[in-house]
Amino acid sequence: MSILIEDVDNNSPIFYSSPAFNVNIASSNIVGAVGASDADSGDFDLVYTIPKAKRSAGFLMDPDTGILSCPDSACSAGDVQIKTSGRTLSATKVVSITLDSSTVQQVFSDSQYSFSVKESAAVDFIIGRISFQKEPDKMTIEGGNRGLSFRVENNNIIVNKKLDFEVWSTFNLTLCAVLDSVSSFSFVVISVEDVNDNVPTFRPASSSKEIKSSVSIGTKVFEAKAIDADSGLSGELLYYLEDSVFNEHFNIETQTGIISVKKELSQAPSDMDIQVKAKDQALRP
Repeated sequence: MSILIEDVDNNSPIFYSSPAFNVNIASSNIVGAVGASDADSGDFDLVYTIPKAKRSAGFLMDPDTGILSCPDSACSAGDVQIKTSGRTLSATKVVSITLDSSTVQQVFSDSQYSFSVKESAAVDFIIGRISFQKEPDKMTIEGGNRGLSFRVENNNIIVNKKLDFEVWSTFNLTLCAVLDSVSSFSFVVISVEDVNDNVPTFRPASSSKEIKSSVSIGTKVFEAKAIDADSGLSGELLYYLEDSVFNEHFNIETQTGIISVKKELSQAPSDMDIQVKAKDQALRP
């Protein structure tokens, strides 16, 4: 018997990103980014907005990424109230934006970086290093860091918590680098690679079936079904009958798990136990 406990939305989102940005909108229309985490399952469902009563100064908020932008370079400096909402609970935060008119400085070497990491990577594993044209005074992750899965140290992107491909397979991080008090932004796409870490599971784990001894050969009597949370070949299953004296009476289709009668049952025992094995198709070293 399986008991599934449904998560209740009883935790408000918590912002983890910085409260203030000083930007030069001549170099980029991105003026800031916010991120939040939710202790309830699925903080990837958080939505970011600027409350209607607070919409001013020309700023726009991307509801999915938490990126704050000034699309027409006509924004006014000031405080912007940001709201993030989960399934039922929400939280607000005030972000202070100041506009800098100094000479534009290119900090990041690229506007976007891409890395991949196996879901089995240990905490503190270094995924990759961010390169710069000019070394910033500091760099932080300001958005997209679901579950606080990563952190930055010495310009490296580092695994901060255990990863799980079946929960989050892709992260889109927003990085903020500060040089001479001016903020610059870049993006990091992290692809989490699946590893074969889930075993096939039959649901139900056991079952019984009554059939008449007069059924003809070839009759389908049962269909075994298992699931595997892994992806690709690691999640594609083949079915086999475990060794048993009763196997002479039955066949199983390896692709479908359908069991059928192979031999007349008129002389078979009245009670037979057969075991089905499900095996994924991942290549073994």
